[in-house]
Amino acid sequence: MNETVKALENSRDGLRQQSRLQKKLIAAITHDIKSPLKYLMLTGKNLYRNSKQLNSNSEQSIRAIYTSAFQMYHFTNNLLQYASLYQEDTPITTSSFNLDDLVQEKISIFKEMISSQNNKVVNNIPAHLLVCTNKELLSVIIHNLLDNAIKYTSNGHIYFSANQHRGKLQLCIQDTGIGMAPELVNWCNNRQAVKDFMIENEAHGLGWAMVKELIGLIKGHIMVQSKSGSGTLILLLLSSEV
Repeated sequence: MNETVKALENSRDGLRQQSRLQKKLIAAITHDIKSPLKYLMLTGKNLYRNSKQLNSNSEQSIRAIYTSAFQMYHFTNNLLQYASLYQEDTPITTSSFNLDDLVQEKISIFKEMISSQNNKVVNNIPAHLLVCTNKELLSVIIHNLLDNAIKYTSNGHIYFSANQHRGKLQLCIQDTGIGMAPELVNWCNNRQAVKDFMIENEAHGLGWAMVKELIGLIKGHIMVQSKSGSGTLILLLLSSEV
């Protein structure tokens, strides 16, 4: 019995040590990686805004620098939020907030990217619609979904809409882009699907694995409809209790 108790205490101490190391790693990433990336992104943004006066090749190069820095910065930020969930004693809290405000905030963040792809985003979410969930996690989910919609849509439209249905809040994100591969659509719609699919299919990126796991953590569901060349419709089902 004493040996078992001692083993459990050692295991607990080991987990605490891992948690402390993880916190230090997150702090280091925040300071040593995220901050320089933010500076690079903002510098690239300013250069891109003033690149119209340059020749076409220079403008494309500056656009590539800004786009890469933008994606790296926000991916790092989302990854840090994702990693922080697994720190010791980190509860997932909920609050009531305006969904339209959150979506509009994300659209504003992607303003330059939307313009560079010659897309138009239409936000049809009711102005005073409230949702009760974890705001930070839903923010990461929407960010990733909008990022994907922009990347795979050119000269097209991206639509946001939302409504209440059978005690759930339905958030819809639809684009007119190139669509998704059937195997990825099936994986998204399968609630029992494992992460191994995303690990074995790196082309789909970590974003989808993150989205699906976060949806589960906030007790939501995701449904995807897509056909190659015909765009994608993503439906998030969230709690409507406020």
